[in-house]
Order: sequence, then C-alpha cells, then structure tokens
Amino acid sequence: MTTTEPRRRLSTLCECQDPSHQMEFILDEWDDDDAELYISVQLNQLHGFPKRCWLALRYIFGARSRYSYGHWDEGSISLESARELQPMLAEFIALREQEDQRLEEARKNAREANGG
Repeated sequence: MTTTEPRRRLSTLCECQDPSHQMEFILDEWDDDDAELYISVQLNQLHGFPKRCWLALRYIFGARSRYSYGHWDEGSISLESARELQPMLAEFIALREQEDQRLEEARKNAREANGG
C-alpha cells in the first residue's frame, strides 16, 4: 500500500444525512500505469437487544474499540465498470436537476399564489 495521499478523495453521506450511510470514493495512482478507483462503504452490524445493551455499557464505562471509526470495507472498480457507470451518473445528474427545477417552480408558484 502506498504511503502517499490518494490523488482524489470524495466522502459522501446518504441524502437522509445518517452518518452510518457513508461512502467514500478514492482515486489512487500507484504509478503512471496503475490508476485505481476504490469505493468504501461503512458497514453496520445490527445486533440483538442483549448485545446492544452490553455494547452500551461498555461505551458508558469508556471501553474503546479498535474500530473506533466504524467498520469499513472497500472494493476496486474496473475500467469497464467505470465506463458503464459514467452514463448512469450523467443520467442521474440530469434527472435530479430536472427534479430540482420542478421543485423550484412549484415553490415559486406557491409564493405567487400566496401573494408573496
């Protein structure tokens, strides 16, 4: 693993803004011939009630986990998959921009209807 900083990094939260719904995209270039894009996701382990109580007690008394920032896993995306993903992202951006435009028009019409 390289000790240098990755070329580019993007961390993003889910639209619901729940910090446990976090993803990180990392573009790294090991050398001129080896660029890789990693996608890391935060993993949540849902436990039963007794296990959650035990974890809460440990937290209250200051126990620290070696995973103090949560559990993470990552995968690397191939060039072919990135090419397939690119038009999907472009379509997603276009759809969301249209949605935002419709919402803004609805807000404007509501303000006008209310005399504002």
